[in-house]
Amino acid sequence: MLIIKFMKTHPDLFGGETEIVEPEYGKIKKLKKSMGYRKANPGESQCKDCIYFNRKEFHGRTYRKCELIGDSQCDATDIMASGTCRKFTPNA
Repeated sequence: MLIIKFMKTHPDLFGGETEIVEPEYGKIKKLKKSMGYRKANPGESQCKDCIYFNRKEFHGRTYRKCELIGDSQCDATDIMASGTCRKFTPNA
């Protein structure tokens, strides 16, 4: 796996240039994309019917999470109940 980091240069106090390496972001977004996660079409299987789907209650709010994506306690790992992915497994 090739990790690309973006380099930027900023002027320093002495009139030179300093390279700044910015970290890579969006690991969860890339994971969702590799799983084919998207909004389900009408009549298609949905996340709410999958064995990996979990509802998490916290401070009076409901958060929908997928066990395959994980739970980082941030909105990046939230999923839609009406979503779907290639790893859908029906809830028996």
